[in-house]
Amino acid sequence: MIDIPPQEPPSVEETIVERLVDCGLNADGITVVDVSEHYYVDVEIRSEANPREQQFTCIHEAVSGAFVRFDRTDMSAAYDAHVAEMMRPQMLESAESRPSELGLLEGFPVRQDFTDLQSYVDALEKHSGVETEWRLLVSGEAVTLWPPEEASSSNSDYESISRLLAVLMYAGLTQSLQFGFVGNESVRTGD
Repeated sequence: MIDIPPQEPPSVEETIVERLVDCGLNADGITVVDVSEHYYVDVEIRSEANPREQQFTCIHEAVSGAFVRFDRTDMSAAYDAHVAEMMRPQMLESAESRPSELGLLEGFPVRQDFTDLQSYVDALEKHSGVETEWRLLVSGEAVTLWPPEEASSSNSDYESISRLLAVLMYAGLTQSLQFGFVGNESVRTGD
């Protein structure tokens, strides 16, 4: 009897390409790179793969959390929008949990009730019940959370920022508020 060595399982790259072909894509237009040292997989889908918007759900499921890029910016934008909409219920559930725990969902400010973004942001800050040195700056249609020059590491400051971020994240999902934040190092160096 001859022992045959066990067959090596397919690589991550091969598995993803096979799944994408099962979605109806042409393998010649797919490049998959396992960037193990950075703990991610990069998937590029080129026009030769003949991707269609109707395949986006299958593509998302086939790549198992890998980064997906298309060579056409319109396809990338459509795919990102599709995935965001698919993930919206999970994101909303996650974003609701902290404000719910804190009793902040009742009476939550609604953007349409305010004539300008600054008034709405002021209402969100007041609703969070936070007294902090962090600042919410409005620029155009976006809000940026800026830390103070000398950041505190007290538990009360962390709790305050946690409350404020919970409110901002919930507003981002339910009221389409665009927000970001600036890290402490950027404030100190002026970046």
